[in-house]
Amino acid sequence: MRCWVCAVPLVVALAVAVYGQQGPANVLKIRPEANPIVRGKPSVVTLAFEIKPGFKIAKRPSPKLQLTAPEGMEVRGSLGLDEGGHPKDPEYFGAIKPLSLQVSAGTEVSPGQQKLSGKFVYFYCSEAEKYCSRSVEEVVVPLEVRASR
Repeated sequence: MRCWVCAVPLVVALAVAVYGQQGPANVLKIRPEANPIVRGKPSVVTLAFEIKPGFKIAKRPSPKLQLTAPEGMEVRGSLGLDEGGHPKDPEYFGAIKPLSLQVSAGTEVSPGQQKLSGKFVYFYCSEAEKYCSRSVEEVVVPLEVRASR
């Protein structure tokens, strides 16, 4: 006779691996660095990435970062992630190069606090616990818009 209770941990582990987790994993942290944006002039916003120790970020499927700018603002630049440093494993990122985005605000944008918002989807693996999962996380990049001089 088989013990169905014994199979419950396996079913839960498979559900996490296949469907992903419900909340953010915070395995891949984004650190935005932005100078104040002067209306009518382009500025650079840098997004640095930090991988939590003990985890790996899968290259395939590739991580997807989507950002939406407020009305009157524009973002230019690639949102694709590139390997930083020397990769130890061809399947996983060892480090991720910072992204540099060009952000501009039109003269109609009110001075003050604005934000880029979006979603970040990536797959990660725990080295110690030997599991992989998908994470969908909300992203907010705070920006300060100043009046043109």
